[in-house]
Amino acid sequence: MLTLYMYVMISICYHLQLMSM
Repeated sequence: MLTLYMYVMISICYHLQLMSM
């Protein structure tokens, strides 16, 4: 389940980065 958690965190960070631009 650790990989799932990492995937979620990366997805959120990526989404926030897109919104920042």
